Amino acid sequence: MSFVQFFSRYAGVVVGKLQTVNGSDDNAFAYGKGDAQFFNLAFNLNPVALVVPYSTLGAGLIVVPTANPDEAVLTFNVLSATGEASTAGFDSFNGAIFAAGGRVRTGFFGLTGHQLVGSLYSNKSYTSVDQRLAFIIGNRALAKRDGTWGVYYNFDQYLYESAPGSEKGIGLFGRFGASQGDPVPV
Repeated sequence: MSFVQFFSRYAGVVVGKLQTVNGSDDNAFAYGKGDAQFFNLAFNLNPVALVVPYSTLGAGLIVVPTANPDEAVLTFNVLSATGEASTAGFDSFNGAIFAAGGRVRTGFFGLTGHQLVGSLYSNKSYTSVDQRLAFIIGNRALAKRDGTWGVYYNFDQYLYESAPGSEKGIGLFGRFGASQGDPVPV
């Protein structure tokens, strides 16, 4: 359960148990859950953001710099890095995730499109993807890596719309992401 409160038409806060998949990587064609889904998870969200738990405690600031939230949105969030969907999350804090992003609507070719850029940093201690060193020295404990970061970008652009601004038609989308590489294997 989360609570959202806008203090003006331009700024608000969110706090509570947040479901994070449908918020940070919004895209008109491949995004979260619903009608526009792919079987491959990489098409539903940027894999760089997979260090963010599906459901976790968090707080954030929402900034809408224009009168219309469909034109531009900025978000700044602090999330628990150890969230689980089945628990409230107050009993196990092990680091935080700091995330920021912005999405703007574009009108290239007189058709609807969007550009999104985001970033995240976590100070959690993660199990390393690369366990070779622990294996070589005969260490039975799994190797750990402190912290990780990621940046991502996505766009969607209609090539044909049945009516201008209707967001119904044919288009294309793309995603790019970069991360530390360990613990995120992307």
